[in-house]
Amino acid sequence: MAMIIGLIGMALLALGGIGVIKRRTPLLKLKRRRAAAGVLIGGLALTAVGGSLLPKSEVTLTFTPATATVKLDGQTYTQSPVRVKLTDLPYTVKASAEGYHAQSVSWDTEKQKSLHINLKPITAAERAADAAAAEAMRERTRQAAQARAAQADQASKSLDDGTFIVRCQDAVRAQLKAPSTAKFPGVLEKAAAVTTYENGNKDWSGWVDSQNSFGALLRTEFLCEYDFDNQQIELTVKN
Repeated sequence: MAMIIGLIGMALLALGGIGVIKRRTPLLKLKRRRAAAGVLIGGLALTAVGGSLLPKSEVTLTFTPATATVKLDGQTYTQSPVRVKLTDLPYTVKASAEGYHAQSVSWDTEKQKSLHINLKPITAAERAADAAAAEAMRERTRQAAQARAAQADQASKSLDDGTFIVRCQDAVRAQLKAPSTAKFPGVLEKAAAVTTYENGNKDWSGWVDSQNSFGALLRTEFLCEYDFDNQQIELTVKN
């Protein structure tokens, strides 16, 4: 509407000017200078009205506190007020200040010629809550690290049944007169199973046939134990 009024005013301004000079106004068929002068004045008035109705080329942004940091259209401002160009697209305004809650606002400058952002101070209660949350996060992180370390330690000390039996057999052979003749229970022979306790300790009762120094075949019973904390194999020969 403002543009249309301005264009009409400019047209009348041109016709009135011609009429004043030539004593004849084109299109309007006015033959007197006074009439042409009236058209000229009317054109000036409509042009002024149309111009006043046109939107301003700049819009204003203010913010509290006035020393906040504001980012707008790729620029950073640290002093209120800020004047920026009127655009068809909305601006995204981001404001922050030490001790205040940051804000992000979408600003449609065609609908809102000025904008004021009032940052809210961070209260003592909020600071205390943030500190408590940060401390809780640190505690959870510490506990998680301790749990991982405990799991890693557990894994490093754990001994599967197969490895335990092999180590027990090696310890038994070291006690025999003729270790190369040792024969432990086979798969189809009855033998005690490995017992594993909650603390990670293990034990295994078994027997072995082997030759003594005279070549006679003897059976030796034993108890083999694994100490989880010390990671040591302890062997007790029963006969």
